[in-house]
Amino acid sequence: MNSRAPEESALPASPGDIAATRSVRGEALAVVTDPTGRIQFANPELLRRSGLDWAAVSGKPWFDVFAERARRSALRRAFEQVVTGAQPGPCSAVLRDGNGNEHHIVWVATRSVDATGATVSVTSVGVEVSGAGETSRPAAPGTDRLTGLAGREAFIRRLKNEIEAAHQGGFATALVLVRIDKYTELVITLGDGTGETILRELAGRLTATVANGVVARISGHEFAVLLPRVDTSADAVRMAEELVRVMRAPCGSLPVPVHLTASAGLAVYPHDAASASELMGRAGSALTRAATAGGNRQAAVEAAAGDAPGSRMMMEQQLHGAIARGELTVHYQPLVDATTHNVIGVEALARWNHPMFGDIAPGRFIPVAEQTGLIRTLGLHVLRTALEDAKAWRDAGLAPVTVAVNVSARQLAHPSFVDDVALLLAETSTPSGVLELEVTEGAVMADVEVATVALRHLTERGVGISLDDFGTGYSCIARLDRLSLTAIKIDRTFLRPGTAASEPVAMVRALVALARSLDLRVVAEGVETMDQLRSLEAEGLDLYQGFLFSRPVPAAVIQRLLAEGLPALV
Repeated sequence: MNSRAPEESALPASPGDIAATRSVRGEALAVVTDPTGRIQFANPELLRRSGLDWAAVSGKPWFDVFAERARRSALRRAFEQVVTGAQPGPCSAVLRDGNGNEHHIVWVATRSVDATGATVSVTSVGVEVSGAGETSRPAAPGTDRLTGLAGREAFIRRLKNEIEAAHQGGFATALVLVRIDKYTELVITLGDGTGETILRELAGRLTATVANGVVARISGHEFAVLLPRVDTSADAVRMAEELVRVMRAPCGSLPVPVHLTASAGLAVYPHDAASASELMGRAGSALTRAATAGGNRQAAVEAAAGDAPGSRMMMEQQLHGAIARGELTVHYQPLVDATTHNVIGVEALARWNHPMFGDIAPGRFIPVAEQTGLIRTLGLHVLRTALEDAKAWRDAGLAPVTVAVNVSARQLAHPSFVDDVALLLAETSTPSGVLELEVTEGAVMADVEVATVALRHLTERGVGISLDDFGTGYSCIARLDRLSLTAIKIDRTFLRPGTAASEPVAMVRALVALARSLDLRVVAEGVETMDQLRSLEAEGLDLYQGFLFSRPVPAAVIQRLLAEGLPALV
């Protein structure tokens, strides 16, 4: 890595560079290009702001058209990183309009890939920010002043929030602790100033690698990385290995390159721990094992084989009869109208209460159901229960609400899935428009062609389709248009607490612009505080979902909320 002049920097030097932008202005800009950067689509707002028409930009490299000359090479480098699958983060540039006025734009890019993983297009979304020329401001509370990352206390608070959300939502959360090997010897040899330079550079590397997680500096030369949602433990292991790998590159911000290595420890909730403090302890133990084994490696915590019901065999056997025994139930989290704050929909979430082991988190039993083929039975049980409950609410004279049900990759790929849905709609006398199926990009990518056909057949029957965790995968206009979607759910990671106000708003506005270009409804997940709600109110979303309004609750509580309304927000 070579040092660059400020005007050539492809990325903000630190999270503080984006935090220094004081406010977001105007509608979002969007441009879709081929893998070489040539423009295939530009939204009307971008053309209007630049003073150009489609004929003037079509087929031209976007960074040569919509950025000042001094920034073009830097933007081109960042674009090339996106094409290869890297996540370079936001890039800034100046856009000059037809009258010569300057607009400071922050761009965020994502790629679309085909079944082989090759990039087929890149979507870049930009928002105008004011105060872009400011370079410094006091560090936000809880922020590490040296690196601009979250500090230990702020990170622990975030970790606790994520574990609570994982418990309620039924997904897994991973924690990776990363420590620089032989850092003390480096500082003794090269001096404190060199050590600080190394820490700042490595903080930037980690932030660029972890696209949708949280990176913090929790001690002198130790970093913590929170991965809010992981599909499998194998995904978390791969990320830990990648973090160790990116730390190995020579430190190019020094006059003489310094070669580094690092060790990492990984633990996954709820598989390895039941609380934030326990997860930190288990990850710390794994980090110690990796470091004492010679460093330059990662170690994962393995769940004890005898844990009850942690034993995979025991859980599989118990899961087989859980539905018949009435142990698997469905809770619902309200979907709230962004204007009226009325409940107009619910998301159905599976819950397992075992007579001996108590509540078992969905993040523990859903993967077992996936791996053993029980997910189809479980999925149909949740779908039937949700449709029956919705019918009971209608029969009680309450206003109809949509019911969202999550669908896994295995369910979507099953040959009879579309017919199963149609049969359950008929058996419960449910209008198809009441049902909305939620899919993730991971589920779709498991078999793109089969998923695309299934989703098209469902939308033709009137069933709604929403894309969950939008913005965390390879979302782009080209793919969204193929998937017959009716709504997208902006992932809760874009609303994370403790970030400067302008960055989450900019990201949300950019994602909303993509959805609006395809006439899709937009849901914001993970709305937990009044500050988050206030920051979203001007962005034109359709629905909110989060703890601020309600946690997942039983059907009887939903019936009461539909009859009486949600409590007023303070």
